[in-house]
Amino acid sequence: MSGRRDHPPNIDRPDAGTALMGRWYVDSPEHQAGAADALLAERSGWGWLRGLISISCFASTDGKSVLTYSQWVDEASLKHFIAVERPSMLRFVDERVPGRVERHGTIPYQVYASTILRETRPAFDRVGITVYETAGHDAQRAFCDMVISVLEEGRPPGLIAAHLHVSLDGNRVLEYLEWVDQGAQDEFTMTSASREKLRMLARSPGVWLIEVGQFRFLSGVETVS
Repeated sequence: MSGRRDHPPNIDRPDAGTALMGRWYVDSPEHQAGAADALLAERSGWGWLRGLISISCFASTDGKSVLTYSQWVDEASLKHFIAVERPSMLRFVDERVPGRVERHGTIPYQVYASTILRETRPAFDRVGITVYETAGHDAQRAFCDMVISVLEEGRPPGLIAAHLHVSLDGNRVLEYLEWVDQGAQDEFTMTSASREKLRMLARSPGVWLIEVGQFRFLSGVETVS
């Protein structure tokens, strides 16, 4: 069975072997909500997929895109979805938000490392997403280790947790940061930890910044035991 969820997903849950992240570009904040509602209605109404744990939708704070993040038990289940189920799911969404959604593909990831920076994890709805291009698996792992080290040492105010993902093909790192609110996320850019991250990126061979975004959680669905 599946059910709607009104809080962000638990990224570091142990049964999530792989994750799929995609960006859907839309032309207004209203269509952000419409695209997310269509996707989650499709999953809630048509039943669950083998190996799927959860799907979550986030709206970019600039009103221009929707981030989709799904968790899967294993790579085989995810590959089956991409090859067999995903095309019909996207057709369902496009019928309800016609001409409004532009997609640039999705990338499969695994969570490589997580760090929880608060003893008590408060409710939150703000997420910072940064994507890096990387030159192979060794560069991925080395860069993730450095990011975790910098954040644990600096412990930016308002940062709840950080989850570093590596793409299965070795070409991407996805940084997923949980923030108490958008103000804390904005203030981080002025901190020494933020400046150290930029210096670290400049010193990291085989790593290049691709995109940075701020998102608020919209809604999600997940397996109900």
